[in-house]
Amino acid sequence: MRIVFLACLVVVFAGCSQTTSARHLPFAAQAFAPERHGSGYQLLYSFKGSPDGASPIGGTLVTLHGWLYGTTAYGGANTFGTVYRVSTAGAENVLYSFQRSPDGWYPLAPLLDVDGTIYGTTNGGSPYNEGTVFKITPSGAESVVLGFYDLAQGAEPWAGLISHKGKLYGTTTLGGAGFGNVFETSTSGDEKVLYEFKNEPDGQQPSAPLTYFNGSFYGTTYAGGSGSCSGGCGTVYRITRTGAESVLHSFTGTPDGATPGLSGLIAYHGVLYGTTRSGGSHNAGAVFEITPAGQERILYNFQGPPDGQKPDATLLAYRGNLYGTTTVGGSGCGCGTVFSLTTSGTELVSGV
Repeated sequence: MRIVFLACLVVVFAGCSQTTSARHLPFAAQAFAPERHGSGYQLLYSFKGSPDGASPIGGTLVTLHGWLYGTTAYGGANTFGTVYRVSTAGAENVLYSFQRSPDGWYPLAPLLDVDGTIYGTTNGGSPYNEGTVFKITPSGAESVVLGFYDLAQGAEPWAGLISHKGKLYGTTTLGGAGFGNVFETSTSGDEKVLYEFKNEPDGQQPSAPLTYFNGSFYGTTYAGGSGSCSGGCGTVYRITRTGAESVLHSFTGTPDGATPGLSGLIAYHGVLYGTTRSGGSHNAGAVFEITPAGQERILYNFQGPPDGQKPDATLLAYRGNLYGTTTVGGSGCGCGTVFSLTTSGTELVSGV
């Protein structure tokens, strides 16, 4: 089952596109020279599809050697996505254009810098068409670290990787019985499946990145669990480095939220925070907190326009507040919001 998301990259790049399918995103507009606008905003670069790429939905950019590095899900020389870099002056280079096989296609997740080498995932492609873990140098030398080839190993990673004690950790939306895996791999591609999801009660489709906190990994599943939603409302889970998994919370839809999307959890002052893209008291999504012991509390229920709706991105903690975005909602065209929220649950919409 494919997951459908709305994605925007804001501030550095202009443009927003709604997806009708995970693998059918529209190409972006023509290229521009850097432009300065009011309030300190600067447009550095606009993608034009070919040969430079389109739909940079991978989120946070890696900063390395004075450049910003990221991915586009589409475009490039072969239409299967790119790894690019852009300077703060607006100079852009395509480091690599994916070819589908054997290297992968549709890189959807943020990149990871490990000691000067950049790692990432592709949602499809490789010799087996089930996705890859790849690495690329700042000069553009790319190689496949791991090619997913069957459900036992895992397939179709949506999320990015995290690094811990020399290993890379990630999730696949399919795997095992078809409900997704948590995996560990060395930087040379020696993979170990840590856990296979079973749908109930543990969840299915772990599409968000892992978070390492207090000696364990934490994450969310998009669906599954023991909630009453059709197909399950999703879960928050914990997993150890040896693969011992436990469900901290199963969402119920109303009033506590449902379907955590691509957004990962963040750890802040000993508590984990995250978002659900649906559910809550208005079925418009919610912001929640959860302790490592599994005590969950809804901080805020989105209400839809003129409030936000469907928060998909990972939260940011800054000076005692939480910041995030919603993909739709707000005033005017309903094109989404930027919001701030206190850890006690008071919300202020920062921009629409």
